[in-house]
Amino acid sequence: MQQYKTRSADGTHLQLYRWNEKGETDLFLIHSYAQHSLRLRECAEFFSENGYRVTAMDLRGHGLSGGRIGHTDMWLRYTEDILAGISTIGRPFYTLAHGMGGVAMLRTMQGSIAPRLKGVILSNPILGLVRPIGRIQQRLLSGLSKLRPHQTVKMQFSERHLARNPALIESYQSDPLCFDFMTLGWARQFLRAMPAVMRHAQLYTYPMLLIGSQNDSIAAAPATQEFAKKYGSQIDFKVFERHYHAILEDDEKEDVFHTIATWISNRESP
Repeated sequence: MQQYKTRSADGTHLQLYRWNEKGETDLFLIHSYAQHSLRLRECAEFFSENGYRVTAMDLRGHGLSGGRIGHTDMWLRYTEDILAGISTIGRPFYTLAHGMGGVAMLRTMQGSIAPRLKGVILSNPILGLVRPIGRIQQRLLSGLSKLRPHQTVKMQFSERHLARNPALIESYQSDPLCFDFMTLGWARQFLRAMPAVMRHAQLYTYPMLLIGSQNDSIAAAPATQEFAKKYGSQIDFKVFERHYHAILEDDEKEDVFHTIATWISNRESP
């Protein structure tokens, strides 16, 4: 694994990781909220050992990248981060985005500067919440976020909602680069990003593999299903029955990796 740094459009420094520089097929990994790229290290190593050049990047406010922890003033900043990371790849690629990272990638795919994507894989994208925020709460949040955008609040779920494996849960709890809060400003931006992605669903043109977990208590399954029905291009939808939200890290993750590798291989075959 090699480490690099780049900068986003506003000058924020971004931490990048790359595995297998000589790999012939490119895969770009995007982590979820309150996580970082090295949480997906086993995933990256699986694909690099199977001939892929894998690039991963810590979004702003995450991992070793710059920016206020758990905050963004505009959702557009994540698009700028992703475009900066993509620019280091230099050729068409596949992307694998998890959780909130899926929403960030989908918003990037709406932009006028279209990524050179060969295909998109989303794992448990948070297109809706299992515990949705009511309209009155959203209005209160909107008002407070304007006054105190950097104020932090504890997230509604804990590490035990992420995985079945106790050791994996413990690793999250002891990981100094993971956190369990969000800023009011970030929450406001995220609640706007989810419906924006859903409204655009029928206009996407990239082939997609959408992966969900039967036991995900964070990303709402009905929202994922609705998005799949509306999606405007070729889409394959696979649900894993035993997995929780951290589908790329938990027990039996290799089944998920093989599903993704097979999907890409079928697309790469002449």
